[in-house]
Formats: sequence, C-alpha cells, structure tokens
Amino acid sequence: INMSNANYGYWQAARNLIPSLFLMVLLPILTRWFSDTTLAVLGALSSIGMFELMAFSVNEAMLWATVGVGAFNAFLNGVLHGTMSKLVTEDEQGAMFSVLSMLETVTVVIAAFIFNNIYPATLLTFAGFPFMLMAIMFMVSLIFVVWIELTTPAAPKKMDTTNPEAQLRERAASQRSVASG
Repeated sequence: INMSNANYGYWQAARNLIPSLFLMVLLPILTRWFSDTTLAVLGALSSIGMFELMAFSVNEAMLWATVGVGAFNAFLNGVLHGTMSKLVTEDEQGAMFSVLSMLETVTVVIAAFIFNNIYPATLLTFAGFPFMLMAIMFMVSLIFVVWIELTTPAAPKKMDTTNPEAQLRERAASQRSVASG
C-alpha cells in the first residue's frame, strides 16, 4: 500500500487513540449492562476483524477502516486485567500486576523477533500472513475466554445491601431453602 509518512503517522495515531478512548469512556459504561466475558469477546472479535482486514487491505481506505473495526480491541486486555485483579487479594495485586507487566514486555520482545522474521519470509507469497497469524492468536484468546466462562461455576449471588426490602426477601428465601433442604 502506497501511504505517505504523514498519513501513516495519522493512521497509527488513530489506531492507538480510538481504542484507548473506547477503553476509558465506553468500557466503564458498558460494564453496567454486559458481563466481563461479553466485553472480552467483543474485544477479541474486534481484534480478529482488525487483523483480518489488515491482512487483506489493498488500499489506504481499507487500512483506515481497520481503525473502526479495531475500536474495541483494547477491551480484551482491560477486562482481563480487571478480572485478574478480582482473583487476588488487595495485598497481592502489586505482585500480580508486576508479573503481568513483565510477561507483557517479554511477549512484545518475542513477538518482534518472530514477526520480523515471518514478514520477509512470507512477503512474496502473502504479505498479510503476519496479520492473519495475529488474528489466529486472538481466536485462541477468544476460545480460551469462552472456555473459561463455560467451565467456571457461577458465583453466588451477592446480597443487595442498599435496599432493606431486598435484604429481607433474600434472607427469607435463604432461610426457606435451609429449612427445606
């Protein structure tokens, strides 16, 4: 694709800015109506679509379309980080996030080595192969997220502490189930 350096810079800025804005503005709003898993799936599908479109892009307009298709791609990491922080105690979060940050950094280094070798090797046959490989990796992430959702038992329902009537109903239901069981 013949793209000027300025347009490439604008595209790269938009490709990073739009998902960041969606993550900061939309994710907190959408968590009110959708589960973490649904939002993670949306993020994974957005990433898959973005990389597939990048793989088959033949002009600048198609590359710009990847910005819209990939707008939700930061949701996957955001949701996974939030979920992981819920799995550990407050005093363990620093250690967990430092290990996670280290793993993410190592992954970037390893990915650069892998993809910098794959791209020249596949340039003449299919220049979009590295992007398809990224889409496949996000498909694996998607399968993993869905598998975890399907195999994890449902958490017990939390009691509504803001509504006294709801508390009474929940206690009465709990006592009835204990008495009958």
